Order: sequence, then C-alpha cells, then structure tokens
Amino acid sequence: MLAAQLGHLALLARQPRHVDAAEYAGLLDATRALALLTLRNLGRQGNSTDLADTHESLHAGRRAAALRFMQLHAHRADLDAAAIARGVGCSRTRLYEAFAAEGQTVMGALRELRLQRAQALIVRSPRLHVGALSWRCGFASPSDFAKLFRTRFGLSPTEWHQRARPAGA
Repeated sequence: MLAAQLGHLALLARQPRHVDAAEYAGLLDATRALALLTLRNLGRQGNSTDLADTHESLHAGRRAAALRFMQLHAHRADLDAAAIARGVGCSRTRLYEAFAAEGQTVMGALRELRLQRAQALIVRSPRLHVGALSWRCGFASPSDFAKLFRTRFGLSPTEWHQRARPAGA
C-alpha cells in the first residue's frame, strides 16, 4: 500500500498542474502518516522470520553495493574495509555482517576481485611487467601479489602469461 502511495505521489509530482500546493502537502502528510503506521505495525508484529528476511535483504544490498564500490576502486592500494564502508554508506560492522552472511570476508572478496582483474590483464597483455600489473590491480607489493597469484591460480604471473600467450605471439 505504501509503495502504491509513493508511486502515486511521484506521478503527481511530474504533473504539477493537476494538484495545487496545499493538496500536495496534504498528500505528503498522509503518506508520512502511512509510512509511520506501517513501521509501527512491523515493529509490533515481532515476527522473527520477517525480520530475518529484512536483514538478509539489507545484507544482500550492502554486499552488492560494496562489490560495486570495490570494482570501481580496486586499483587503490589504500582501499580498506573502512573506506569501503564509507563508500557504501554503512558502518564497518554492517559491512562485515553483509559479507559474513555469504560466508565471505570483505578483504577476501576484494583480494579475489583484484586477482581476477590481474588474471584478465595478464591474458590480454602482449608484454608482462609484474610490478606495474600489481600496482594497477591495487597491490602495493609485487612480491606479495606474485605469492597471492600463485596461491590462487597455481602458477606465477609470469608462468600464467607464458601459457596464455600463443607460441608464435
């Protein structure tokens, strides 16, 4: 009901000639009252399954927003959980909860995203410079990057590059 009311208000806002300012203010006030009533009733129900669904939905949204933020900023070596939480608009605790709900960690997800990006760049690169590649993917240390890459993919970045490039290339 609240969603329908908000949709109706949005439609009226795009057509200001149909409703005068006083009438629109009254509709806004009624919508606010409806929203408060809805929230009050949700709080009184105390149905734990509804609350669990709400938390799962919030976690999924936060996690998706964080992953998108990480994709946009993965190149930054200084990117940490606090910066990601600020970028998403939540606390670090809520961010950690969102990833824990999926059995992941924030920094583990960031590391995986960076390693996948590095792997894709290695395959496309005609020449490989591990230091430049590690910096471009957000790793501060080329040696740490090489170790993480080997652990994740079973080959060093150089070996991966040699296998990915055709013999005549």
